[in-house]
Amino acid sequence: MKMRSIILRATINNAFILTNYSGWDPDVSVGRNQLTPGLDTDAYPRARTYTLSVKFNF
Repeated sequence: MKMRSIILRATINNAFILTNYSGWDPDVSVGRNQLTPGLDTDAYPRARTYTLSVKFNF
């Protein structure tokens, strides 16, 4: 059995933030009601995920 190809793939989601925002993550919004619009109450940021895959074709 001879291997025809190998495909390597790596991805990182939410790797870094390019902003002057002083909180954890500007994409997390928790205060979405009429009394407190845009209130930042230190909600946890989105997870950073690393994915590595390998595909072998024979």
